[in-house]
Amino acid sequence: MNIPQTFGVRKSGPIRQFQRFVWLFAVSVSLALGSPIIPTGYITTNGQTGAWIYQDDTYLPCAASSCTTDLALLSGGSGRLTDGVAPAFSWNSSGQGNGTTLPWVGWYAIDPTITFNFAEGPAILQVGLYLDNTPGRGVSLPSQVIIGGQSFAVTPDTQFGPRWVYFDVSPISATSLDITLDKTAGNWLMLGEVSFDSSADAPEPASVLLIFAPVAGILWFRRRQPNC
Repeated sequence: MNIPQTFGVRKSGPIRQFQRFVWLFAVSVSLALGSPIIPTGYITTNGQTGAWIYQDDTYLPCAASSCTTDLALLSGGSGRLTDGVAPAFSWNSSGQGNGTTLPWVGWYAIDPTITFNFAEGPAILQVGLYLDNTPGRGVSLPSQVIIGGQSFAVTPDTQFGPRWVYFDVSPISATSLDITLDKTAGNWLMLGEVSFDSSADAPEPASVLLIFAPVAGILWFRRRQPNC
């Protein structure tokens, strides 16, 4: 007995060629711009408690309640600093009562060093730190950041509120990377997220594709039109 076969609708030649062109264009742009590099985990000293709780309490594994203990060693996993979520508000504008946990990891007693672990991959060219800043109210940007032995002075900023601060680094290819944040004396340091990228000052690939894909399509179809 013959069993009927079902086939998808065959696309016309020009359509298939256009789809192939767009795909190749997307791949080329993504490779040119680089991409985020995701750590496999990190080791750090936990944050502290002030008027609110600034601990890395989502860190797993949380051995012996280390993720809810001030200045305890956190190792073997990851938590707030690489969860892909940057806090939407400053440490003092959450609207939550004192004594609650905020999505910031904060240090007052130490200059924290965070060791990030990576699988083998492309070299890191840019590091981003999501930091809070409330000048005159106890929280400021670090005075210096040391990334894999490369030192970067941070200019004091009078603008209030959280922001990304990016550091273009000499290529770093390693399975572990130390980042030390030197606090400004007498102030807390609040860190909400850390990012790594294989390209310096690169816009998001998706944004570039949204801008250029229509242009590429128009140019392609114009080339397909016969000369008048």
